[in-house]
Amino acid sequence: IWGNLRDLQGVSFARVLSNRTKLPNANGIPGKAIAAVVVGGDNLEIAKVLLARTSDAAEWFGNTSEVLFDLQGEPYSISWIRPNDVDIFVEVDVTITNTGTWPSNGDQLIAEAIVIYSVEGAPGLGINEGFRRDGFVPGVDVETSRLYTPINSVPGHRVTAVRVGVTVSPGVTVSVPIAFDEQSRFDVSRIVVNVT
Repeated sequence: IWGNLRDLQGVSFARVLSNRTKLPNANGIPGKAIAAVVVGGDNLEIAKVLLARTSDAAEWFGNTSEVLFDLQGEPYSISWIRPNDVDIFVEVDVTITNTGTWPSNGDQLIAEAIVIYSVEGAPGLGINEGFRRDGFVPGVDVETSRLYTPINSVPGHRVTAVRVGVTVSPGVTVSVPIAFDEQSRFDVSRIVVNVT
């Protein structure tokens, strides 16, 4: 199922979870159900993959649905998950250490680097070795320590504090928990860079 979903045009992320027990699991997935988390792609094509690749004994679980008919004309309501967005707020404190290398728009460049990193990981910043290759995909917590990579991609400063959260002026946190059916969403409008 996962391989066929990932091969669909426009799908940038897929994760397939199954609950093989008869009772709902900790994620709320019903017993004997498949929960496919999919970002991008066409709804009809996703539904076709799920219908073709899921055994008769399994049901589908999710917040998005399509009704398809088999060759006998029997209807199937196929469901999967489109992750719910969690808006992330970031506040960064930096101190300029080298005015010769610090760009005049360094605060804006840091905010943009954080957004790029959140989607593309380190390669989006031109860093191809030794760092995480993916951004914050669905179901992955936003760890404050990972934000040092995009922040430090801008030269001429040192970081004195990084705060993340789901509200304006976030407090000091180690990470923001993201559920399996959620995806963190970053935007420069929710990133504040304080420069001294």
